[in-house]
Order: sequence, then C-alpha cells, then structure tokens
Amino acid sequence: MPEQQSSTECGMAELDDGTKICGLHMKPLIEMARYGDGSPGLDHLSAWMCPVSRRPIFKKG
Repeated sequence: MPEQQSSTECGMAELDDGTKICGLHMKPLIEMARYGDGSPGLDHLSAWMCPVSRRPIFKKG
C-alpha cells in the first residue's frame, strides 16, 4: 500500500492491484469520466473525485 502523502490536498495514488485512491485520505476514488480511447499517440483524460473532500482529480496520460 502506498504511503499517505504529506500535502494537505487530495491527489491520486494507486494500490498494487491498480485501484486508484486519494493519497491524502487513502480512500478509493470515484471515476467520473474518461475521454479518449487510448489509441497509440493519443492521450486520454480521466476525471476522478475524492469521496471524502468531493474534490475533482484529473489525470492525463
């Protein structure tokens, strides 16, 4: 399990099984949206929400 982050804002962390969690609250994130199909050379954007703070977290990649 990843260590809890030291900042005071939510951020994305990942468990060994691939589950996305909030690095601050250590709770599973809620996936809100995913854009893009992962085609080679094209990025995709995903939006997640922390279930504790309700803050959005965006990931490009």
